[in-house]
Amino acid sequence: MERPVSAVCHGLASGTSEIQEFSLYDPGFPAHRIVLIDTPGFNNASMDDETVLGLLTHWQSQLVNRESSYSKTSTRLAGIIYLHDITQKRLSRSGQYDKVFKQLCGTDNWALKVVLATTMWDEIPIQMGEARERDLRKEYWKLMLKSGSRVARFDGTRPSARELVIPFVAMSGSETTRELKRQTRRSLTFPLLSSP
Repeated sequence: MERPVSAVCHGLASGTSEIQEFSLYDPGFPAHRIVLIDTPGFNNASMDDETVLGLLTHWQSQLVNRESSYSKTSTRLAGIIYLHDITQKRLSRSGQYDKVFKQLCGTDNWALKVVLATTMWDEIPIQMGEARERDLRKEYWKLMLKSGSRVARFDGTRPSARELVIPFVAMSGSETTRELKRQTRRSLTFPLLSSP
């Protein structure tokens, strides 16, 4: 049974203080269980980036331990959806997490596993949001985009969320076709990392 959706925090402080998992299934990919991971955001007032990364590392190690009890399930990190509030006027270090993403995704083609998704488009004039998005692409996210990451706009709707997640599932499916034939179900995890 699926867990309820996490509450969205609209204030300046991070609304997530611990890692939360949310499982879902997509009828287009019946052999996959998709697990979204909501994490505390970077540039968090209540914990530093190293603590957030430590929580993620600990969660990954617990996942490996859980795997041993599920002989027919294989779970791996398929991608990271980094959520960035487009209404933010300034960016401190949140545009420079390529080292963190590389550590979480592994060194091979790590950038292909990262989507840099902007949010809160309904809270800003479109021209201003587009100018900020251009700045993010040209300055802060340039290295990740050059390495293969992509930028997307998340508008808070189910179709928009699906557009963020499904490419990872499809990519994973093409990489693991033979393995899927031997397994009953494959789980994919997507940490949702966000700036405050």
